[in-house]
Amino acid sequence: MKKNLLLIVIVFFIMDAYSQTETFDIASFIPPKGWQRIDSNGIVAFLNSKTINGLTSFCQIFLCPSHASNNSPEDNFRSEWNNRVVRTTGTNQIPKTETEKTPDGWAVVTGTATIINKGITYTCMLVTASGFGKVMSVLVNIAGQDYVAEVQNFLDKMELNGNAANDSRSNRRKM
Repeated sequence: MKKNLLLIVIVFFIMDAYSQTETFDIASFIPPKGWQRIDSNGIVAFLNSKTINGLTSFCQIFLCPSHASNNSPEDNFRSEWNNRVVRTTGTNQIPKTETEKTPDGWAVVTGTATIINKGITYTCMLVTASGFGKVMSVLVNIAGQDYVAEVQNFLDKMELNGNAANDSRSNRRKM
């Protein structure tokens, strides 16, 4: 019995070690397991791809640093879409958007569009969270359905702290 209890405790410690929460800017998140992480030019990216039966699927998650903004959530989204998607892909696709207001003060605008860039078709999703005089964006590029659950899990567990640079009052929002 003691041996089984010890084994259970060890398994929980190992699982906890693999799901450690990390912080970037005002975001706290659990990195997707087994994905490549790249920290470059002030952005944190998580990348993964696989080929099954000759079909390649991929996913890229980019955490962009927050910046000051007192614009409307919709204006913040349009600006981020233009800077992060239109400028880098040249697309003229207008994203389908949804807005969610949270009880803790964040306004989250999520937009998606199908992008064709250099012969590759994928879904581009931009999530912008506006509040507390800040805006932060997460950009997701995904081809195929293999990564949808992992992206949803990543966003569901992500929390934003609106006062990360201000005071100790906690305003956290799960994206």
